[in-house]
Amino acid sequence: MGGQREHFSNDLSESRFYTLDILPPDASKGHGLANLAQINGFSAENVMAMGDNFNDLEMLEYAGTSVVMGNAAPELLETEGYETTLSNDENGVALAIERFIL
Repeated sequence: MGGQREHFSNDLSESRFYTLDILPPDASKGHGLANLAQINGFSAENVMAMGDNFNDLEMLEYAGTSVVMGNAAPELLETEGYETTLSNDENGVALAIERFIL
């Protein structure tokens, strides 16, 4: 993403090697999740987020329960404080819901 950062700020993130997320400075999955939680009367500690790449970081940092998918970027899998589950292809989302919500 070399030269793009100087034009778009430090808020660029890659969600996979073949896509590029370009968002307004105040937009992120974390802000979106926080707004949804507030609208529905939930505190961050009562929110679970699941992600698999760096564009999910703010969302994972916001949530009281942060779950990293088994197919996530290796650095995310090693992040202290995040739970892990199986990959998307192995029903990891269902497993995380069963484990942390039901």
